Amino acid sequence: CWYPEIAGAWRQVKKLSGGGCMMDMSIHCMDLIQYVVGSRAKKIASFNSTNTFKYEVEDQSSSIIELENGAFAYVDSNFNIPDAAAKCRFEIYGTRGSALCEGTIGQVEGGTINVVVTETGGYDAQQNRNDVTPLKIDGEFGNMYTKEIESFGRSILDNTPIEAPAEDAVFVQSVIEAAYKSTEMGKIITL
Repeated sequence: CWYPEIAGAWRQVKKLSGGGCMMDMSIHCMDLIQYVVGSRAKKIASFNSTNTFKYEVEDQSSSIIELENGAFAYVDSNFNIPDAAAKCRFEIYGTRGSALCEGTIGQVEGGTINVVVTETGGYDAQQNRNDVTPLKIDGEFGNMYTKEIESFGRSILDNTPIEAPAEDAVFVQSVIEAAYKSTEMGKIITL
């Protein structure tokens, strides 16, 4: 997003926010990746800096994460990209296809999800990409904050497991702390 200097903005003060765009936005993406993939972060290398604005927290962040299952994830967040230019994408690529989600990362539910599932074949030196029509996944849109409260309420009333347990939040916070440590030390950090 575009987040210029604003007098009194707590997100721009490290003591109040804990960090910039990585703490504010990347943390949610890292949590989502672990939830969707079903594997936790194992190692992280992160690059954070303040290049556009003059506040004390980072306005750009890039992290590479190795998950316990061997997959790699890349998370990029910014406070220095015009809102209209940001596409808020979440992409997954695997040996059997991909899921490309655009406009799905944000505070308002929406966007599109296109999934391509394909059979793997032999090696193609020409790397021909056969036209495969993606399957569009329709989501159930509504107020995401209401959905969180309803989910929590169902867990209490029906004695079902909490969909987003506190332990997951604590773990993803440790991933963010390791990412900041990676930037400070210039090293890959093992969790």
